[in-house]
Amino acid sequence: IEISNLLLIHFPVSDLHIDAQLNIAKSLGGKEKYEDQLDLLTRLIKENKIPEKVPLIFIQIAQLYEHAAQWNPGNLTSDSLDLEKAANYYRKAVFYPNSDDKTTKAVALYRAALLNAKLDRVDIATRAYEQVVASFPESPYSTLAKIKLRDPSNTDEIDLESEAVVSLDEQRQEQLELEAKKAEAEPEPEEEKIIEYPDEMPDREGEVSTIMNTTTQEDSVQMEIEDEQESSPDIEQPTEDQSQDNEVEPEMESMPDESPILEIPED
Repeated sequence: IEISNLLLIHFPVSDLHIDAQLNIAKSLGGKEKYEDQLDLLTRLIKENKIPEKVPLIFIQIAQLYEHAAQWNPGNLTSDSLDLEKAANYYRKAVFYPNSDDKTTKAVALYRAALLNAKLDRVDIATRAYEQVVASFPESPYSTLAKIKLRDPSNTDEIDLESEAVVSLDEQRQEQLELEAKKAEAEPEPEEEKIIEYPDEMPDREGEVSTIMNTTTQEDSVQMEIEDEQESSPDIEQPTEDQSQDNEVEPEMESMPDESPILEIPED
């Protein structure tokens, strides 16, 4: 605690500011000063000076409640409520949006799964273990999650340093390396050209089709006329005057004879 306080005094704007206070909080918990520990951690969350570190703060609060449920039941709340609060803070660490600390979030999701199993919510625990494997395949906690998925109702703690876990973790790392090499060897797929369409397309297929067919027929007739003119170059084309002379005036229709006027005799 003294060393961390010296760091805070001499380097108040250091990036290690939050780490120093987290060390102080953990030391307070080690001295069973849980209320002081919780007050300090709550203040750090409210200040939120370094959002990237917030999941670490949530995890330490969750560990505080988990420890209370295990060793000091009823000290802060009842046993089951302590586990419930711990699981809730682990969940907050996982879903905190302003941090990309995948290492911390993998731990939090695994612990949340284990606590849900202890609370007899095996279905939730199963989904959480599956999410650890899917979302954090590079974390050693994905190895622990795979072991737990064999029997999600098992609430025993698993040591990361045990021989079985170390062996499985080595296999996991080898599998990841093989997948990485395979991805490098495979050619990158060509990007598909995306055709953008307007939000609303008028239904004019019939109209467009008719126009296209008419245009095609007119083009064909014009091409045939041009071909005939090219194939007979000796024929003189009539001049404009000749064309006018050759025009036949339309015959005037003979007007019908006027019908005779009938005179009506006077009475």
